[in-house]
Amino acid sequence: MIGGEENPFEAAKASKWKIERTPKGAAAPTPPTVRQRIPEKYAEVPDAMRQAARWVVWQYEIREGKKTKVPHTPGKGQAKTTDPTTWVTFEEACRAEEFYSGIGFVLGDGWLGLDADHVRDPETGEWTPGVLDEIASVQSYAELSPSGSGAHVLTHGTKPGDRCRAKGEVWEMYEHGRFFTVTGDHIPGTPEDVREPAPGSLEAIYEKIGRTKEMQQAPRATVRRPTAEVGLSDEEIVEKCRAASNSVKFDALWRGDISGHGSHSEADLALIGILKFYTRDPAQLERLVRQSGLYREKWDRTDYVTRTISKALEHVGETWSPGGGMDALPPEARYLKRVEYRRKMQAARREAVRA
Repeated sequence: MIGGEENPFEAAKASKWKIERTPKGAAAPTPPTVRQRIPEKYAEVPDAMRQAARWVVWQYEIREGKKTKVPHTPGKGQAKTTDPTTWVTFEEACRAEEFYSGIGFVLGDGWLGLDADHVRDPETGEWTPGVLDEIASVQSYAELSPSGSGAHVLTHGTKPGDRCRAKGEVWEMYEHGRFFTVTGDHIPGTPEDVREPAPGSLEAIYEKIGRTKEMQQAPRATVRRPTAEVGLSDEEIVEKCRAASNSVKFDALWRGDISGHGSHSEADLALIGILKFYTRDPAQLERLVRQSGLYREKWDRTDYVTRTISKALEHVGETWSPGGGMDALPPEARYLKRVEYRRKMQAARREAVRA
């Protein structure tokens, strides 16, 4: 006791607290490592993203009457997507996530992001025709947006040009100055890690950004279309072409065999001539050609793509119709058929990725 009061040092000893002395010149003992538990919902976030200190948290805010996602540094206020000092590690973002709307990843330094908005029904899981094929074509990690109605694809690389977005269009593409919200809700059929984009995939999507009006004004826009929009996927179209009476010709062109045609350009027109029986969508036709053996650098030129597809669609003959097939089914049965088909295709893609 000191002056009737308890001696603090004696009290400390009694509580088994002790002071450890470090000899002069010796390194201080390393404190025990505390492992941060990662929330289960982020379990599928790729390791490469986790290891990059490019994370923020984000909060919904109303700006000019619109609900906006604003990046924040945990506990320090608004973050800047151009200032690395306002970014944190994955673990730090996860630790603070419960106090915000979610976590996000900052693009740049080779990290490229593709954003597709309003392309999925969050209640039924149905995708806008063709979009899931475009997502899978990049062959890199993809996940659903917080609303479940959009998708984010993360990959390595740079944009093919300076366009990022255009009003009223599906796709946006960013390489810096932006962050993507991260949900960890991985889209089945896409890789579980971030990869280099498949050759030609970025260019195919990029050419759709800001080109809608141009494509509509091209001669092909006046072409007569089928009375019913069937919305066949890329896989369905290829499958039907291989089962058709002209399958031998299609298979040769699909492999890139131009024998029997005067040039590569004539072979391109011949392939589109077969494909257009099943789809008149210029973007889908371009995407299909890029998947074929006829794809080459010339298909990265907007003028060639627009001219070739426009010419192929100038003269329209007979077109495919589901006839007594899907159209003959009641709406509920038709919907279930499509869901079943897409599930099978997603399973096949997953098996292909594992292989």
